[in-house]
Parts: sequence; structure tokens; C-alpha cells
Amino acid sequence: KIDETFESDRAGFIKAIILGMRGELDKGTYKLYQRSGIAHILAISGLHVSLFGIGLYKLLRKILQRSFLLSASLASVFLVFYGLLVGDSVSIVRASTMLILYFIAEVIGRSYCIISALSISAVTISLISPFEPCGLSFQLSFVAVLKRFKPMEKKDKSSCSYRVFKILVVSIGVQLLTLPVTLYYFYTFPLYAFLINILVIPLMSFVLYSSMLSLVLNILRLILYKYISVFTVAILRFYDFLCIITKYL
Repeated sequence: KIDETFESDRAGFIKAIILGMRGELDKGTYKLYQRSGIAHILAISGLHVSLFGIGLYKLLRKILQRSFLLSASLASVFLVFYGLLVGDSVSIVRASTMLILYFIAEVIGRSYCIISALSISAVTISLISPFEPCGLSFQLSFVAVLKRFKPMEKKDKSSCSYRVFKILVVSIGVQLLTLPVTLYYFYTFPLYAFLINILVIPLMSFVLYSSMLSLVLNILRLILYKYISVFTVAILRFYDFLCIITKYL
């Protein structure tokens, strides 16, 4: 259905970010993204799992009349099978474990502590694979989660300006926290990648949700999927535009 929904040069990208199938990804696109420092969006990561998991959980709560237990159970089962489908990498296991703990906290009516959830997921991964903490993927994945510090409080948290501010803080925060690890292993970091990722990372949520919505509408034979997919392709073209600009930097 992905090939039917999207253009041939974009279908490979969608398969990579949803199913982890990078075999059909255009090599020119991958090299362009890699040079610009945004190739990380092509790999299934904790970001993808979190967006899918939270999105499904909230959707089920609305459909099932706010049934916490059933919604959390179905979302947790989805996370487990999705992880098995795309591969149980460190970031996927970490994100899935933390999300399931979040669902448990919602069901029993307890507050969710991100540090406790992060610690439990780290212990779980270490028990399964004791040498994993020495790996790059483990360090980057767990350091990146520390970005979720609270930004400066604003009076109107529902305002558009506050939401934009929060997105920018998260995007900048994750790059600052992962910068030491990146420099330690790769000895280099393109400065323009820092600026590009401020725009790329927040837009990934729209790419994932719009592409999934397009696929569902196509499966249901609703012509609306063509208009939703245009939105997805527009963001991907914007990514290409940003990458092309970096050639002249």
C-alpha cells in the first residue's frame, strides 16, 4: 500500500521510517541526508516508537470512551509486536519500556517519573545484554531522553507560542546533550546540522502521522488519502531543500 499511496521516490523513505526497510531507499537521498547530519531520521528510533505509541493510546482512549486499562493494554501489545517487526534495537526497547511504564502509571492513577522509567529501562536492557551500555546507540538513546527538562513556565500553556517554544527547546536540548557523545565517537559535528535539526526533528511527527493516516485512508479506499499524502511529500521536499542548502555552506 505504501507504493500505491506515495510517489516511487518517496515510498522508499516512508518504508524506512515506518517499517525499517531501507533497502528501497534512494542512495542519493541517503547520502544527501548523511552529509547534512539528518540521516538519523531514516532509522527507526525511540522517537518513532513514542509517536506511534502515544498516538495510538490517545486514539483508543477516545474511541473506547476513556477506558484506561483496555487502551493501555492494546497500545502495549502494539508496541511489543511493532518492536519485533522493525527489530529490537536499544532505542526501541528503551522507548517501549518507558511507554509501557507510562501506561501502567495512567491505569493505576500514579504520577509518571521519567527518571525512574529511564532507570528501569536501562536495567532491563543491561540484564538482557550486559555489554550494551558500552555501545554508542545505548549512550545516545539514553542521553537524548534527558532533554525532557521543563522549559521556563509560561502562563498560557495552551497558546501556540508556548507550544512552538517547547518544541524548539526540546529540539535544541537533545542536540546539546548528545553533542559530547557525538564528538567523542566521531570527532566532528557539522554546525549547520544543529540548525537544520531544529526544524527537521519537530516536523518528523507530522511526517509519521500524516503518512500513517494516508495509508489507513488508502486501505479504506477513501480518496482523501491523496490530499494527506501531499502534505507528507511537501515536508520531505522541504527536507531536500534544507539539505541542498548545506552544499553551499
